[in-house]
Amino acid sequence: MITIASVLKSGGDYDKIYLERLALGVHRMLSMPHRFVCLTDMPEQKLGLKHVVDQTIPLTEGWPGWWSKMELFKLLGPVLYFDLDTVLTGRIEDLAEWIYTEAWDCLLMLQDFYRPDRSSGILGWNGDVRWIFEYFAGSYADNATWRVRPNATWMHGKKGSFRGDQEWLRHLLKKRPQLQVALAQDIFPGIRSFKVHVRGGSLPENTRVVCFHGRPRPHEINPPPVWMQKFWIQSWTTKCKTTGSVE
Repeated sequence: MITIASVLKSGGDYDKIYLERLALGVHRMLSMPHRFVCLTDMPEQKLGLKHVVDQTIPLTEGWPGWWSKMELFKLLGPVLYFDLDTVLTGRIEDLAEWIYTEAWDCLLMLQDFYRPDRSSGILGWNGDVRWIFEYFAGSYADNATWRVRPNATWMHGKKGSFRGDQEWLRHLLKKRPQLQVALAQDIFPGIRSFKVHVRGGSLPENTRVVCFHGRPRPHEINPPPVWMQKFWIQSWTTKCKTTGSVE
């Protein structure tokens, strides 16, 4: 069984509706045995999503904003993670199968849509990567100073300053080149950026995952296009089975 993971930190732009819609999208688009978990600082009874979220895992470190994603690395693989502002428009079987069978001693990351960098909107691994969490917590997060800036929460410490979790992960990869990285777009064709590939038009053919990074957020798209109505708005109240993509 594979774990599909998400993180919901209170006080940000996302709420339990985002969590519910992502979870329902995963359950529709993935038929292999899986469980959907959410790392959160919100009480389970307040979320009220037992019908779609198999387990809520308390965030324990108190790290602000997107830095809470670093607690993901406490999970034993196989794990596939999506940011909450991800919209699934097609089957993700191939991606989950790759994590399950091929991701030993390897970290799956998203290729940045603008530059040749790795990003953390999609993550995956198999096996035990708790050393990443322990290294971050013990050598960087302990005694760090956190400063909120427009569009970023910076971590300042003795070993450097980092704008966010993915910037720190890039730093880690330079220090630990033995950690192999696979790019999600190489493994799984069909990942698109809303801003780069979709905005102002229809979905490109064979799109299966749409990443909303930065602005606009999905709820800010007004009016929502047909594909968003089907896969992100209407589909969270209507049980349906879909394959491929829709324009």
